Amino acid sequence: MGLSAGFVWPELSISRVDLNDNVVHYALVERIVQTLERGGNPLDTWSPEWTLGFPLLRLYQPLAHLLTAAVYFLLGKSVSLMTIFVWIRFLAVVLLPLSFYAGARLLELRRSVALAAAVMSPLISSAGLFGLEYGSYVWAGNGLFPQSVAAHCFLLSLGFGFRSLRRGTGGAQAGAWLGLTCLAHLIFGYMAAKRAV
Repeated sequence: MGLSAGFVWPELSISRVDLNDNVVHYALVERIVQTLERGGNPLDTWSPEWTLGFPLLRLYQPLAHLLTAAVYFLLGKSVSLMTIFVWIRFLAVVLLPLSFYAGARLLELRRSVALAAAVMSPLISSAGLFGLEYGSYVWAGNGLFPQSVAAHCFLLSLGFGFRSLRRGTGGAQAGAWLGLTCLAHLIFGYMAAKRAV
C-alpha cells in the first residue's frame, strides 16, 4: 500500500481540478451538503449542471457521495469539502489492496495467497473497460468515484457471502455488505448478488 500511495500521491494536489466524471461527483456532494444545511432530503436534490437540470440522486447510487458529506459534517466543516472529497478518493484507491486481502481471507484462502492477491491487486489492468484498475479512478483516468468506494464493499460482500453460505451463519452481515455494495455501485452489487446465488 505504501508503494501505491507513492504512485498515487500526486492525486492529492492535481485532482482538485478534474477533467473526468469527478466533476459531476463533486457537484453531487456539494448538492447533498447544501440540501442538508437547509434541512432538506439529501437524496432529493436538483442537479442544474446535469443537462437542463435533473434530480440525479433519485436514480444514482449515493453511498460514496453521502460518505463524503458525512465526513465533512463529522469534522465540523473545519476541512474544505474538496479536501475531504480528494482524500476519500485517494484512500479508496490506496486501501484497495487491504480489501483484497480481507476478501481473500474471508474466502478462507491461506494467508500467503491473500497476501499475494493484495500485492498483485495494483497490477490489475484492462483496456479501458472501467474495471478495478487505477485508470478507472485517478485524475488522468475516468474518475469513477462511486466505483472506487464500491470496490471495497464488493470484495467484502463476496467474502462475507461465501462465509455465510459455507458456515450457515452471518447472513445479516453478508446482506448488509451486499446492500452497501448496491448503494455504492449498482453493477458491482448485481455482480456480488450473482455470485451469492
